[in-house]
Amino acid sequence: LSVARIANQQYIQGNGGMLALTKAINALEAMLNDPDFEIIEDEFKSTIYDLIGTAYYHRYQVGGNISDLDIAISRHKKAISKTPPNSPDLAGYLNNLGSGLKMRFAVTGQGDDLNAAILLYEEAISKTSSDSLRLASYLTNLGGSFRNRFSITGQIDDLNAAISYHQEA
Repeated sequence: LSVARIANQQYIQGNGGMLALTKAINALEAMLNDPDFEIIEDEFKSTIYDLIGTAYYHRYQVGGNISDLDIAISRHKKAISKTPPNSPDLAGYLNNLGSGLKMRFAVTGQGDDLNAAILLYEEAISKTSSDSLRLASYLTNLGGSFRNRFSITGQIDDLNAAISYHQEA
């Protein structure tokens, strides 16, 4: 785990790019493939799945390989499935999956991905306290998703929702 965290930090700090992301992914995938991974607590598993999903998402952003984005989405779904409904981490995991689906929508134009992202962002917001530092980010993501949907559907309700969530953020 420390190898993955160090490599991810290198990427975030601008040192290493694709190489750092691949190193983080390889370290985290090795954890997933370790036989002992199945016996650890779900809370730890969900953290690992979310970390690896985020690493694949960033690698997609750097390299543009759609399979990295698909794997990111899959790993974020797995993180959510391992997370109890009352976990303080769940909102972040929902937001991360929403971001992956929103990104895939931007690439493929698949409306179902955008609609699912909207639902995930709404759920993340419902699980976030009004004084959380993350709330503004979740509201911005939701507003942006409604704006994207408005640009396709032309539905004024989507535009109004986009404006409202951006103002609230």
